[in-house]
Amino acid sequence: MELMRFGADPNNLYGVDILPERIDEGRRRHPSIHFQCANSERLPFGDAEFDIVMQYTTFVAIERISRSMIAKEMARVLKPGGLIFWYDFRMGHPFKKEVCGISKQQLKEYFPGLSIWTEAVMLPPPLARLVARFSIIACELLEKLPLLCSAYFAVLQKPPGPPRLSPATMGSLEVGVPSYHREGVPKD
Repeated sequence: MELMRFGADPNNLYGVDILPERIDEGRRRHPSIHFQCANSERLPFGDAEFDIVMQYTTFVAIERISRSMIAKEMARVLKPGGLIFWYDFRMGHPFKKEVCGISKQQLKEYFPGLSIWTEAVMLPPPLARLVARFSIIACELLEKLPLLCSAYFAVLQKPPGPPRLSPATMGSLEVGVPSYHREGVPKD
């Protein structure tokens, strides 16, 4: 798995899917990662538990009400300052009406208060297959044109929260209070 190649500890990786067969496949392929069969509308994790949350082509195939609920859950389990890595289609499928693309505006509506950076990526698969028969270089060049790209890769960031103070850090803080604010101390 790519995340482990970049140094992620598999003990800190979690996967969720509503389909038991996908969880079984994940466990078979990556036994050191924690997989749970769960509905993403009600994630089985605490608030602010993860530094990074990822989703890959989840939103295009589900109803709008579920999208909103899943987005709220993703933001809920994300720590302040944490990131959501997002990959999903920005265009609907021309022949499958149930596959609806997600616009930048919808992304902003689903994740209010988060900073959002997007980049259009990937040629539509039918076009890529057609062009690739003749030239892989042509595919790479066409992918540079955002208008032709069918998906977004996005990074969303939750605003950082207030600094966390623990008893250990409280003892090391020096708080300066000007003399004119202290009772019983004459003003200079």
